[in-house]
Amino acid sequence: MFLIAFQLLDATHLSWLSISLLLILIMCSYYRHLSVASRRKMRIWIAWTFIVAEIVKNIYIWYYEQWHLNVLPLELCALAMFAICLHAYKQSNIIGQLLFAVFLPGAVCALLFPAWTHRALLDFVNVHSFLYHILIVGYVCMMLYVKEVVPNVRAIWQQTLFIACVTPIIYGINERFGTNFFFLSEPAKGSPIVILEHWFGNPGYIFGLVCLLIIVWVILYGSYYLIRMKKPRT
Repeated sequence: MFLIAFQLLDATHLSWLSISLLLILIMCSYYRHLSVASRRKMRIWIAWTFIVAEIVKNIYIWYYEQWHLNVLPLELCALAMFAICLHAYKQSNIIGQLLFAVFLPGAVCALLFPAWTHRALLDFVNVHSFLYHILIVGYVCMMLYVKEVVPNVRAIWQQTLFIACVTPIIYGINERFGTNFFFLSEPAKGSPIVILEHWFGNPGYIFGLVCLLIIVWVILYGSYYLIRMKKPRT
């Protein structure tokens, strides 16, 4: 069973999701009890973990598989690595808002609908991909848990501007080099984007992605403000 691929929501996938939840809870609890100086050290440690993991992944694929342009760190969650590295050293509010509104939902979706289901259970890239996205979600949740990132719906224009600027560039790279960053060339198999492609066609499903993102933002910000309203004031 360790050498065969897994499927969405099978025992292997559900086990990984359970591990994800446990690790994220541990990260949040541990970070909460650290001093300010120790928190900074942990953030920096996580940032460099991303960098080393990305380098090791590329070396592994270069030597043991076939390296291709799709391996470049231009996926949405790969850009999260750069954002986290910046945030780890300087807790910019702009980057914090991006982490919450753009990279957190992206990483959660990647865990729920992994594009690497063709990988075997103990395949290096499979393990790397799960841990990589767990670390993204864990980092953002840590920041939210201790209020080092405080979501602000009024700053949503910054996330919108970021997506409006980055997406055309990524789309152009895909068209020029035949890559599929951000899944703008074709949907990941088994993901909800496949349904959008069925409804809107290709590349029409990108419009569906915009609509889906708006719905995600309504849920994200709505949930946050609802929880804050219900939380007793001290």
